[in-house]
Parts: sequence; C-alpha cells; structure tokens
Amino acid sequence: APVAFGAVGTPIIIAAQVSDLPDMAISQMVGRTLPILSVVVPMYLVVIMAGFRKSLEVMPAILVSGISFAFFQWLTANYLGPMLPDVIAGLASIISLMVLLRYWKPKATWRFQEEPPQTLETDRQYSAGQVLRAWSPFLMMTLMIIAWGLQPVRDALNFVGQLKFYVPGLQEGLLKADGSPLVIKPFDLNYLSNSGTALLLTGIISLPLVGLSFREGARIYLATVTQLRYPII
Repeated sequence: APVAFGAVGTPIIIAAQVSDLPDMAISQMVGRTLPILSVVVPMYLVVIMAGFRKSLEVMPAILVSGISFAFFQWLTANYLGPMLPDVIAGLASIISLMVLLRYWKPKATWRFQEEPPQTLETDRQYSAGQVLRAWSPFLMMTLMIIAWGLQPVRDALNFVGQLKFYVPGLQEGLLKADGSPLVIKPFDLNYLSNSGTALLLTGIISLPLVGLSFREGARIYLATVTQLRYPII
C-alpha cells in the first residue's frame, strides 16, 4: 500500500497541521493521484518475483486486486478522510480477490525454488460465525476510525481531552532571515481525538470478541512493547 495514508493517515494529518490546510483537502488531492500508482503496484510486485511472462498467467488476479484497491482508496480518501483509505482499500482488495478465486484459478502454481512442499489443510471449513469473529477486530477498527474522523466527534473529544502548550525555548529561539522571530505554533496534545486512541480502544474492545481475556491482552501488549522498544524510541 502507498504510504501517504499509512498509520491511519498520520502523514496527511501532520501535513495539515504544519501547513494550516484542511486535512480533508489534502486527503482528496492525494486520493486522486495515488490510485494510479495503486493499480500498478500488484503488477510490479509480481513481475519482480516471477517475471513478466509469469505475471500474465495471473493477470485477472492482478487487475482485480489493483483496481479494487485503487477504487476504494479513491472513494475513502475523497469522502471519509485520511484515516481509512488504506485500511478499507486493503480489506476490499482481499475480499475482491477471494471472490475471484472462487470462480477462477491460475492454470499453474508458481513457487520459489527453495520453497518447501506445502502441507496446508484445504478441506477445513469455518462457519459464518467463526469468520465474523475472526474479522471482528478489523470491522471494529473501521467503525471506530470512521467515528473518530467525524468533525463533531473530534470536537467533542478535543473539548474533553486536549492540551496546547508552547515548548520552552522555541518561541523566541528561531529567527527568520531578516532577524525577526519565527512564529511557532503551540504543541497540540490531542490525546483523546488522536487516531492512536481509537486503535487502543479497538484492541481492548476486541479482546472478548476473539476469545482473549484482558489479562492475556495485557501480557501480549507488554510483550509487543518489549519487542518494539528500540523502534518506539
């Protein structure tokens, strides 16, 4: 997925904050250019892995995955905002490809030379309830992010939990070329309306949906933080 909408739209949101442009306007402009690239990316990846001739054998899958991703990326970026384009587009691309593969499959199976033989169980069946339960965290996340992107919800969350303050030493410390002080914006700590808060709440709500206890969830969370401690820093 192209990175402009990655991390629930963080690059777009930061661009809006530093430029004083509406994040929706930036989302719409990026959302009208990136879909062109999104159509090309699946073809590009398959050609790198298997070569151009082999890519022709799976062209229906390439077109379905690329076009569905591009369409929903454009639709979401232009009408829902910058937080969900790659999430919804990714899910739509997966579902579209699953539907295609129910009616079409490539004639030959391509594998890496060093890849071991596959031993997957192909006769396993899942009920609709099991499938819905497995997808529930992604569905919950989509709903939460949509809610967080609504302006009334964002304003209400900022009214309850938002801190703005100037970083000491910066206000008079940066000068323009003519010697006049550069106007520094206050640091905006919107800890409730931040999309990361929506993701955290989604994770907590999803624990019982996928059959995990809150104790197990806390243990997994701490293990993840420990594993990613250096990237976090």
